[in-house]
Amino acid sequence: MKVLRCLSLCLSVVLLSGISLLSSCSSNVPDFAHDIAPMMHKNCSPCHRPGGGAPFNLLTYLDAAKRSKMIALVTSLKYMPPWPADKNYSHFLNERFLSDQQIELFKKWYENNCPPGDTANLSIPNSVFLGSVLGKPDTVLNVVPVQIIDDNLD
Repeated sequence: MKVLRCLSLCLSVVLLSGISLLSSCSSNVPDFAHDIAPMMHKNCSPCHRPGGGAPFNLLTYLDAAKRSKMIALVTSLKYMPPWPADKNYSHFLNERFLSDQQIELFKKWYENNCPPGDTANLSIPNSVFLGSVLGKPDTVLNVVPVQIIDDNLD
């Protein structure tokens, strides 16, 4: 009887420690709301937004999830964010760099099927504004096509 109790106690301890290990492992999986959105809004959305210089938006979970494979690839190749300057030499205003840990987060997020996390209260930060990065232009010129006719042609 004592052996049976001891065995059940040991089994309970093993099961509980296994459950806690599983829950701690699952917490290492990055999600969009907590891990990806802050990095993306800081480093990607200034160009990947309506009116920005990039060809598609990266503002919402759906924007990022449908391009997650490409995001993981271009960040791992350090092709994006596009900043070729050597950060060890000098620093510039508004420079965008991803650390190796941030690049790894994008990769893990993609590899774990892009969990959204709690996106209920997630919004686009004020730093990601719409319109031109340069602000309102002083003057807008409308170009009218002109056909040049050369009467001196023989």
